[in-house]
Formats: sequence, C-alpha cells, structure tokens
Amino acid sequence: MRLGILALAIVWALAGTPGRALATTVFERPAADPFLAGTLFSDLQRLREAATPFALSQPAGIDALVWWGGYFSFEEVPNPGTSPFEIRFFADTGAGPEATPFLVAAVTATISAFPASLQQFEYEARLPAELALGAGLWWISIVDVDTAPPTFAWRKGSEVASSFSRPPAGGWEQTHGLASVRLEGRVLPEPGPVLLAAIGLALLGARAQRHAR
Repeated sequence: MRLGILALAIVWALAGTPGRALATTVFERPAADPFLAGTLFSDLQRLREAATPFALSQPAGIDALVWWGGYFSFEEVPNPGTSPFEIRFFADTGAGPEATPFLVAAVTATISAFPASLQQFEYEARLPAELALGAGLWWISIVDVDTAPPTFAWRKGSEVASSFSRPPAGGWEQTHGLASVRLEGRVLPEPGPVLLAAIGLALLGARAQRHAR
C-alpha cells in the first residue's frame, strides 16, 4: 500500500506539477567591456529600438531577466534606482526578427552599479507572467521608456555577430554586435518522457503492491 501511494505521489509530482522546478538561467550572454564591444541605443528618447537574438536548446518558461547598460552622457549619471522598460519578444524570420512583437511586457527594472571602464549599471526585472517558448531562435528588445535619464545604451557582449535596430516607424536595419542579457526561468519538461516515466512508476507501484499481498 505504501509503495503504491509513493508511486502515485511521484507520478503526480512528475506529470502534474512542472511549475515546481527550481528557477535557473535558461540563456545568458555576459556583458563585455563597453570600450571594446560598444553599446546599442534602445530608447524612445532617441527613437531607436534594438533587438538581439537568443537561442534556447530546449523549451523553457521565462519569468525574469537581467541586462547591462548605461546612459549616453559625457558626465556620470546618478543611479535612477528603478526605471520603466518595455520587454518585447519577436519570432525569427530566418533573416532577423519579425516586424511585430508577439509579446510586449511593461516592467520596472531595479538598477544597481556594475563595474566597468565606463559608468555602467545592471538592470533586473520580472515579467508580469511566465513566457513559455519552444526550442529555437528568438529575438528580444529591451526599450527604455523613461524620459528622465539620458538615452539608454544597451551594453553588448563579446560575441561577433549582428543585432537589428530601427526607428519606431521604420524597418529593421542590421547592426554589428549582440546585446548582453540573461534570461531566467525553468526548463519545461517534454510531455512524452514525463508521461512514460509516470506510467512506469505507477506500474511498478501496482506490481509491488500485488507482491506485498
């Protein structure tokens, strides 16, 4: 009886509660030194939006993200503490991001100082709800919608490839460099293996219960 109950409990844990998986990093492109790699403008004040690609090796649920950058100014800018941003997700066309995002999330980023040769900050925010994405190539745009600080400059990573940039009413233009970002959430289980594991455990529990009699 106890083995049967244990098997059913394990089945329920595997098949019915995938949300209990621990939060983890599902994608990360670390920030490089801005003197070497540069930045991408992504701010409504400058009327530019930058989109950078990210790849998932397996399905994942994204609920938080971290990125790095600063403000285009010849003087140091006081840390705003918090600032509103829009996080936009795009499907891939094979030659860049789609014209229209499939999700636009308004977030408030918590900002902290980040060591660099130029003044830089680390931004952290949570999405309003988990975003489930399949394995493959996707695009993300992080746009500063705060009018108080100077123009936001999204810090690049060290990888050599291309992102895209555009004015609000224009089309995407290819630009050198990939923006830095870390996506956090959970790996989503494949339904087939989970279901097979659940059935197998249930059968083992039933068999052990019969032998106990």
